[in-house]
Amino acid sequence: MARRIVSSLVFNFIFLNLFSCLLVSSSHSDSDGRKTYIVYMGSKPEDTSSTPLHHRSMLEQVVGSSFSPKHLLYSYKRSFNGFAVRLTKEEAQKIALKEGVVSVFPNEKKHVHTTRSWDFMGFTHNVPRVNQVESNIVVGVLDTGIWPESPSFNDEAFTMNSKLNKQAEFAYGAGHVNPLKAINPGLVYNASASDYIDMLCGQGYTTAMVRLITHDSSACTSTNTGRVWDLNYPSFALSTTPSESTNQFFTRTLTNVELRASIYTATVFAPPGLRITVDPSVLSFNGIGETKSFRLTVQGTVSQAIVSASLVWSDGIHDVRSPIIVYVLNKP
Repeated sequence: MARRIVSSLVFNFIFLNLFSCLLVSSSHSDSDGRKTYIVYMGSKPEDTSSTPLHHRSMLEQVVGSSFSPKHLLYSYKRSFNGFAVRLTKEEAQKIALKEGVVSVFPNEKKHVHTTRSWDFMGFTHNVPRVNQVESNIVVGVLDTGIWPESPSFNDEAFTMNSKLNKQAEFAYGAGHVNPLKAINPGLVYNASASDYIDMLCGQGYTTAMVRLITHDSSACTSTNTGRVWDLNYPSFALSTTPSESTNQFFTRTLTNVELRASIYTATVFAPPGLRITVDPSVLSFNGIGETKSFRLTVQGTVSQAIVSASLVWSDGIHDVRSPIIVYVLNKP
């Protein structure tokens, strides 16, 4: 049951990121100040035939009789419940307070970082295509921890270079899985459904919002409001402001997936201006399933828009790498 819930949560996070980028055509503002927003309402409804009417009714309640049907761009009902709509900022804030609404966020356009993955996989440019199978497929890319110098990113037109594309730093880790190494990773960052629920509660989600996603009796209480920095994810991201001194810590737990005993030592690769420490820096495991926790602390000041670092746990056989990103947000 827990595994099924985790899969559902992870799918929702990945799919939300994808559909907000791909399924809506424009994010520019109209002359009346409207722009495209995505209204997410959790898992797909059991009765999808009336979904568009329900979405339109909600909008009429918020906007009033002046609501124009042309502003409802699309109703999502196959994989989740939600819709794309053109709203003013004030209307978006109002509909975010409606019962059943999990989140409301602006639509954004994204740009690909690489278009040459077929070269890395060994495909020729005239590889046979099967349109009947390939059509209507959305591909989600998981963060696998692959290194930024991977041949997958050796692209002449879309180079993984932060000087050309600042967002490229956030693509570190996405790429192709090496099946042979994946069989025996040494250590894993394990996360259960409760970890994701704690993170959502800590981000301000209410019990009603969480249950729209989990479809169970999960609740947000004073004991499970987890920090977003402590979600047991195999990467670290931190935002700061220009010239602000950063001092933030993350907690993580590693699980040994080998039968033998092993000792892992932490190595940090950090750019000038950042001091990154790991405590403890050495972890000893006696057997499979044993867990050990550590704290990673990031201190310093960054002058660039985005800087990257990394943490590697190594026992001489396995190298378990985690990317570390610090990015600057300009104050409004």
